[in-house]
Amino acid sequence: MKVLKIAFGLYAAIVFFITLLCVFPLYFLVFLFFSEKKSPVIAHNLSRIWALILFKSFFIRYKIINGDFISDKGTYVFVANHRSMLDIPLYARACNNTFRFLSKAELTKIRYWVM
Repeated sequence: MKVLKIAFGLYAAIVFFITLLCVFPLYFLVFLFFSEKKSPVIAHNLSRIWALILFKSFFIRYKIINGDFISDKGTYVFVANHRSMLDIPLYARACNNTFRFLSKAELTKIRYWVM
């Protein structure tokens, strides 16, 4: 059983990074060539497609409950508990609204690359 977990973990990492390498240049092109108003919407739709590919590739089923409570015109704050690395792709699949990331100002003082 442990071998299967390791094998699936490797498979998931490979799928994640390959799809990320494919989609990242597309994000760059979207923000380079489209207007400031259109680019977030196009990028969000691209994120939704990418998230769908991830969930299908990982054999993960999900069900969105009460999705009709979220209006496309409204502004919302969604908070992830980060129990999984799939929180953000699931938000992309669950919401038609574009979203921005928000964090505490103190997080900008953390060094990510320590040599």
